[in-house]
Order: sequence, then structure tokens, then C-alpha cells
Amino acid sequence: MAPRTHDILTDGNSIHPKLQNTFNYSFPIFKDAKTVSDFIPLPPLRFHDRHIDSSLTLKSVKPLGFSVAQYLCQLCDDELAAYLRNSKEHRLRAGQYFMPPEKGCLTILSDAYDVGDYYASRICAASTCFASKLCYHPSDPYWHSIIWVSVPRQGRRDEDRFRAETGLMMIDWESLPVILPKLSLHEDMLKEIRPINENHPHIATYEMFAFCPLARKLVRDMGPVPHFKWETPFTVGPFNKDRPHRVFRPDAKAGLWSRIASTYLSKASKRQHPKQRPTPSGGAPKLGRVNGIVSDSGRRGPRAMRYHPEPKHYLQRAWCRAVENDATFIIFHCGKYERIGFRHRETQTLYLSELIDPSVVPMYGKMEIGLQIAIAKDLLERRAASRKEEEELARTSKKRPAEDNENDGSNKRQRTEKRPERAIPSAEVIEAGLGSRDLALFRFEYGNFNSPVPSSFLRVEPSCAPSMKDRPFSQPVKGRKKHKPSEYFTLTLSEPFDHGAIGTVHRASAKFEVESTTVEYFGLAVKLVFEAEHQERLRNEYKIYQHMAKVGFTANILRVHGLFHDCETGLLALVMDYGGPTLGEVMFQKGDKKFTSQEREALWDALQGLHKTKVLHGDIRTSNITVDESDNVYFIDFDCAEIDPHPDAFEDDEDSLASILSDEIV
Repeated sequence: MAPRTHDILTDGNSIHPKLQNTFNYSFPIFKDAKTVSDFIPLPPLRFHDRHIDSSLTLKSVKPLGFSVAQYLCQLCDDELAAYLRNSKEHRLRAGQYFMPPEKGCLTILSDAYDVGDYYASRICAASTCFASKLCYHPSDPYWHSIIWVSVPRQGRRDEDRFRAETGLMMIDWESLPVILPKLSLHEDMLKEIRPINENHPHIATYEMFAFCPLARKLVRDMGPVPHFKWETPFTVGPFNKDRPHRVFRPDAKAGLWSRIASTYLSKASKRQHPKQRPTPSGGAPKLGRVNGIVSDSGRRGPRAMRYHPEPKHYLQRAWCRAVENDATFIIFHCGKYERIGFRHRETQTLYLSELIDPSVVPMYGKMEIGLQIAIAKDLLERRAASRKEEEELARTSKKRPAEDNENDGSNKRQRTEKRPERAIPSAEVIEAGLGSRDLALFRFEYGNFNSPVPSSFLRVEPSCAPSMKDRPFSQPVKGRKKHKPSEYFTLTLSEPFDHGAIGTVHRASAKFEVESTTVEYFGLAVKLVFEAEHQERLRNEYKIYQHMAKVGFTANILRVHGLFHDCETGLLALVMDYGGPTLGEVMFQKGDKKFTSQEREALWDALQGLHKTKVLHGDIRTSNITVDESDNVYFIDFDCAEIDPHPDAFEDDEDSLASILSDEIV
């Protein structure tokens, strides 16, 4: 039973039994589920995890050097004492939403989702409520919480039940005005919360594991790794290691980091510092001779054998999630054991806590409250540091006085001069350069991604470009192969501009060598498809493009330069020309939905031409039609298309286009 509203939980001298029970809460001793054999671990690393900028990757894993359980319990005591000192009546009262955790009668935990559900609903419901009140809105008498740990939800039946991802979230900004009057949030705090809400989908990340011996061993074995070997694609070649790196965001200087720094400083002072060894020339990665020859990764799709979990893979995946969310704290939890990780950005180090047993640690509930307080204080300090940087940047970017700009006139003339446009290679050069090479090196360059090593994508279907559609093509053979510059091209993918039904679509540029000349082409789009069921639809889409190429219909169809798959993961990629913004985007930019007679005629002619090839698109809508700079229209996304359907089926496409153009066209 929860304490009554306005009951005094503590005044510094005495403590309410329910608050004491909250502090003393510990896990019951659970039994292993009978279906442990069903929790088959799948490889945790995702394709993009190997393409993070090297300045943001994990370099080492170190122990904290002290008991994080004791530290967090003391932090909880200190924050509670500070609250009592600063409150008007020097008391902490219960509120409507203060709900102490109850142990209940559950004795068995099963998969990672079950473990995550128990942890989020029993432990975090109380700990986040406590931290939210102390750190964000101490004047709120009701104990509303603006933070919570999301319960992980299971998806498809074949999803990994050994591991589940979740995170600490902040209330959505759009929902905040609904409860804002009840929170008693100070205006200054409100200004801090908004950017946190916008920039941190998860303000802390949680890795949940099934309650089974294998998961317990995994968490137990997450020990120190002085030189963490970050996994990148296995492509080998003379890749540029001197690319400009991403700038990491500032770390908090106080809080847990100050304790970590002081601990390691005291340990270092007790040791005799060895003489610094000169860095051997062989310490850097061997790139081979700079002759342009690369070796693909050697695999031809994901391995069929059963995956054996390795701590380093789970550490890398957890670190990637923290980078994605700009989170400092990473929590690993399997029901029996827990580790708390602290991510230090500047040194690229993960500091891991001791092994915590929630059924044994004294005052586990208080420790979890202290954890949420530490997360909140870290966020607020880092937000304050970011705000100072933003203010400094705003000051330095102001226009300089006239006397400091004597050459303003010449500078203005230089700025107004038209920059030379990049020469666009001829269609024949592009089609031959991309269609005659069977290896594509994929790089990602946006956000946190800046591929240290590209992924090897081998061609599985030939180019559909007019000049290449009759080129002989054979499927690649197994085994690593070396490729000369004339046998591969490099694709650099920017941020995805579309998340479709079967995959994501990126703008891309290609670079390849023709004799002694480097050719660049910036007019590409790449569709990446990850799931097996969606890959079948992409293969169907490619077959549609191939059919239209063979019958010679190219007027309203984008050039497709081939279908490729990642040697290591089996990911499929369709490489094609970029057709411009969608018709829906063009209509929105124009500010009206009216079409000229020429535009209507062009769209109808395009559809009739498509139907003459006996192709039914099957999904005609404004987002599946693009318009280029010359107002040429193209149909895209043929994953639902059919060849030679029943003649009556074409009416569906016509009806869809008619609804776009308006009824008067029919």
C-alpha cells in the first residue's frame, strides 16, 4: 500500500517505512525459465555500427576503480539532504504518483523482454519518479515524472529474445504542455529541458538480456579491455585514414567523472611512471602499397553457423547506441547481474562498474535512485556546457567592425562570383563506369558516420542502363578476391532522405578511375534493404526495371546501375539515378495542388507508356513519382509491381493517378 498523499517521507531525522522499503528494495531470487534453449542469441552488431567515425568509437574498457553501488547510494543521500535544506518546510512529502516498488510473487523470469519489463516496471517506475522530482521540478507536490524507462516490446516471433534494447526517455515535448501546469517547472529549467528532449531520444541506454546462464556469463565476462578492437568491415585497401573527424560533444566535468578522474589520478601518483616508449612505425594499421588495389571481405553473405556471443560485440553495439543518443550512461542487466557503464567521450573510454547482484546489494533501490539522479545531473551539466559553446559561437560569428575589414569589397566580389559547376560525365562514361565494375565500396558520411573502412558490395544483378543491359554477367565466386581500380567504384552515401516500406534511400556520389582520370558522379540514389522478406520485394523491383530495360522503355524510368549485396551481412542495395524531389514535395513547395495541362498530359503519357510494357505499378501516389530539374517525371518504387497482370488491373493505376490529378481528368 502506498503512503497517503502529503505523508511525510522524511524530515532528515526520521524516515517513513515505505520510503525505507523503497531504499531497501532488492530482487527476489529468480529461477531459470524452462524454455532457456529458446533464447538463441543473434549477432548484435548492425550494419551501420561498423561505419561510425573513428573519433567516436570505443578505444578501451576500464574498471571504475571504486564501488558504484556505494557511490550512488551516497549521491542519493546527498541530494535528498540538499532538497531538505532548500525546501520551505525542510520535509519531503509523498505525492499522488509516489509508488514504492512491490516485490510481488513472480519467481521466474524468461527472455530479455520479460527481464526488461520487470526492471522497468518494478525498479525504474519508482527511481525515475524520485530523480525527476529532486532534479527537475522539486516544487511539484504530485510527484509527476518527466522521465521513465521504456518497457521493451517484442516484435516478430523470430526476433532476438536473448537481448532487448530500451532506454531512459524524457516526456515528449509536444505532450509537455498538457502536464506543464502541474509540474511547477521553473522557467530556466524549462529552457534546459527542451533541447535535451530534442537531442536525446534515449538519455541513457539499457541493454537487457534473458535470464539464463549464457547471459549471466556474458555480463560477468565484460571485463577490462585496455585496447578495444573496434570491428569495421573486412575490406582491405589503401583507404584514406586522414579524413576530417567528427567533433565529440563535451563531457560533464563534475559528478561521476570527477570521482573516476580522482581515483585514477591517485592510482597513477602511486605508480612509478615508466619511460615513454617511442611509437613504432609498425603500430599504425598497414594499408598496403598505395596502388589502388583492394580486397573484398571474402564472405558471400552472413554466416550460416550459430552465433556464439562475445562480450566485445555487445559492448560495441551498446557504445554505438550511446553515440547515437549522445548518452553517457549504459546499463547492462540480465536479472541476476547488472553493470553500469560510464561513457567518456574525450578519451573514448567505457568505465564499467563492479558486478552488481540486485538480490544481494544492500539498498539496491537507493542505488537505482542514485543512478537516475546521476544521469539527470550529467545531462544538465552537459546541457549547460553546450549552451556556453553556443553563446560563444554566436558572439564570435557576429559581423566584425568595418575597420577590421579593409578588404570587404574584394571579399564581397569573390563571394558573388559564380562558382564553377562540376562537369557532369557523359551518359556513356557513367553507365560504363558503374555497370562494368562488379565491386562497389560503400562509405557513409553523415551525422556520426564517417566510414574508416568501406563495406564490400558485390554485384548480384547487372546494370539496366541502355548501353550496359546486354553485358555478360556471372555471379561472383566464393573467397576473397583482389580488385584493380578498373574493377570497382566507391559510393559515398549521405543522410537518408526516405524511409520507405522496405528500406532506406540515400543520396550518393560515385567515384571511379578511367585510365589515369578520376571520375565523380553526384546524381545517384541507393536503396538499402535489410530484412529478408523485404529483400525479396527489392529483387522483384529490380526484375521490373530489368524487364523495362529489355523492352526499351526508358523515358520515365530512372537508370538502374545494378543490384549489389554486402559480402558480410547480405544486405541488398539497389544503385540507381536520383530522380529529384517527389511530386508531393513539388506540390507542397508550389503552395497549391493544381496541375497545368502540360503536367497532366506528361503524367498520363508516362503512365500509358508504362502500361504498354505490360507493367502494373500497383502503388501510384505522389511519393512514388519524382520530378527532375527539367520537369521530367519518373515512376519509382516498383516493389509492388507486376508484369503482365490481368488487363482490368491497369485501371487501378489509372484511378490512383486520376485521384492525384483531380476528377476532371477522368
